[in-house]
Amino acid sequence: MSITLQERDQDILDTIRRCLLIDNEVREAICHYSYKGQKTSKVYKRLTWANKYAAKFWEYFGLINNKTGNEIWLPYMANTHFVRGFLDGDGGICISKGYIRLYFSCPSLNFMGKLRLYINNLINNMGSMTFSKGCYNLQYAGQYALKLAAALYKDSEGIS
Repeated sequence: MSITLQERDQDILDTIRRCLLIDNEVREAICHYSYKGQKTSKVYKRLTWANKYAAKFWEYFGLINNKTGNEIWLPYMANTHFVRGFLDGDGGICISKGYIRLYFSCPSLNFMGKLRLYINNLINNMGSMTFSKGCYNLQYAGQYALKLAAALYKDSEGIS
């Protein structure tokens, strides 16, 4: 298991490490990405550990080893906070030449189907789902992307 946080939050990882008696040190993780055509990188802090006893506990919440393709939709995921986080981690918002699109990506058809139904309940649109390179891609474009963004961020702190 691992937890990755922003560099400034190392104290949180140190506290978790002490409380769970984890021997591993908090390490630096560097993410390279391109933003507005400029290649850049960001430093994160990561704590990684393994515990066979804890594995069963986390499995109950859908956090399993090698879960790729086996993700499951759990009842607590049906909320805008979770979907925003999923969008941030496994999706994105693209704006190009005045055109907006929101997309999600995941190798589990079951998970994506349930996400699609949840979003349909929010904005009354099923989006467009395709399969490419081992992943299902769910996309909302134009007015539906705007509608979805408004629904997802309406209860977000600092957004009005």
